Amino acid sequence: MPAIQRLTALLLGSASCFAQTYVVDAQNGPGANFVEISQAVATVPDGAVLVVRPGAYQGFAITAKSIAILGGGAVTVSGDTVVSGTLAHQTVTLRNLTWSSFANDAPLQVQNCAGLVTLEGLHMPTSPVFSSVNPFFGVTYHTKSSFRATACDRLTLRQGTFYSPVISNSNAVVQSSVLQGQGAGVHNNQHVVGAHAGLSFLGGSLQVTGTTQLLGGIGLGFGLVSSPAGAALSMGGGSDVRLLSGSLVGGDGGGLFGTGGAVVSGFGGTLRMDPRVFTQSTNSSPFAIPAVITPMPAVVVNGGAIGATATAAVATDAGNLTILLLGLPGPVTSLPGIVGAFWLSPTAFSFHTIGLGPLTGSLTVPSNATLVGLPLVWQAVVDQSGQLLASNPAVTVVH
Repeated sequence: MPAIQRLTALLLGSASCFAQTYVVDAQNGPGANFVEISQAVATVPDGAVLVVRPGAYQGFAITAKSIAILGGGAVTVSGDTVVSGTLAHQTVTLRNLTWSSFANDAPLQVQNCAGLVTLEGLHMPTSPVFSSVNPFFGVTYHTKSSFRATACDRLTLRQGTFYSPVISNSNAVVQSSVLQGQGAGVHNNQHVVGAHAGLSFLGGSLQVTGTTQLLGGIGLGFGLVSSPAGAALSMGGGSDVRLLSGSLVGGDGGGLFGTGGAVVSGFGGTLRMDPRVFTQSTNSSPFAIPAVITPMPAVVVNGGAIGATATAAVATDAGNLTILLLGLPGPVTSLPGIVGAFWLSPTAFSFHTIGLGPLTGSLTVPSNATLVGLPLVWQAVVDQSGQLLASNPAVTVVH
């Protein structure tokens, strides 16, 4: 059986796992099952799909449950949302949601998740200014992260906007998203508020691809009323970072001498960067951690609507032998002789396309509504000068 036919059969065979779909509608319109996302999450069984109609909703908590929450149209969330405690076989998807307010901490937090968490098309708010008491400096003023993730085995951010996100001790992939550090400022005309990095990554594995922008927060002024600009990326805790494509720009100005933010700040870890990556900084030391410049394969995926086409593009040097794989999510797995790890199920994947890079593969998603909410993982293996390299995993969700 050809690879595409095998994969189609695989997808249809998996549909029963995602067959239970419920409608959430703040207006309680025809066909609605719930009026609040929080109520639905607490009620529906493991593996359910929530289709959320346009409207305003309260925050919610997902604990140890496989679920897909798919926003349709203008869906706004106010209040804290926490995803936590998933098992390795459980997947969580949040798609096309916008958080409209900021309470006491990051509006969206993902914690201690062993299963795949996909955040697609999410838009987070900027932080207001908070105050806290420091035993040495008295009252200090600061902004907070709009998104925090801790101890996530497989986390992917796609096509979203996040302000000053912090990810720690996780395996993460960021595709075609904007990660913007909040800038420095003066609160109430007297209190200096510091700038943030575009992304703070503190331990684990990070891969950045697509048109992702990591933008450091702007600094503040000169002289006594000043605050340094933020770096595009701050890393530490023994992080392994691969910058495959996109751009990293340190924040403008700030500090005693108006020095811009670094491209990469922090301490410890390994940093590799493909020549495709664009960097910009006016800092005299743009890289606190030296970057190893080396070609690396990258996969970007788009599409995924039922009855339409999902397309994966593998960026690699011309002429490199390339194998594009497609399948269901699986545990992080390393194979002997291949540099990099896979996020594919070892029993539910297909050799989709084989050829010379750069390479593109596509799949027509079957017109079967029970597939909605199903995450698909694309990943490539490339022969780069005699060395086999695994690309980043690229996740798309059937919708």
